[in-house]
Amino acid sequence: MALFPPKRSSLAILTSMTGVAVAWIADTPFGLLAPAAVSFLYVRDRTIPKLYVSLGIAFAFLLLAAMFAAGSARDLLLSWAAFFVLAFCIGIIVANSVAGVDSLVHQRVARTSNQPCLPLECWVRNARIS
Repeated sequence: MALFPPKRSSLAILTSMTGVAVAWIADTPFGLLAPAAVSFLYVRDRTIPKLYVSLGIAFAFLLLAAMFAAGSARDLLLSWAAFFVLAFCIGIIVANSVAGVDSLVHQRVARTSNQPCLPLECWVRNARIS
C-alpha cells in the first residue's frame, strides 16, 4: 500500500474524486484516467511492473471479449480496452517523470552534503532540498 505524502494527499484525493465524478457523469471510463495517474505517482518501484502487467492483461482480455461480443456490449468492451491502453501509457509517462525527479533530488543531496557548512547554513540547504 502506498502512503501519500502529507503535502500532496489532499491533491491526490481531490484528483481521484474529480475523475470518478467525470466518469460517472459522462458515462465513460476515461474520467478514471486521473485516479490511474495518481496511483502511478505514489506506488513504489517494485509495484510499477505489476501495474503494467495487470493493465496489459486487462486490455488483452477485454479485446478478446470484444471480438466475440456484438452490438453495444462490443462498444462498451472496446471503450474499456481503450481506457486500459491509455492508463498504461499515462502510467509510463508519470512513473518515468517521477523517477527522473527523484534521481535529480538524490544527485543534488549527494552533491551538497559533501561540502562542509556552518549549522545554520546546513539547515537552510537541507530545507531547500526537501
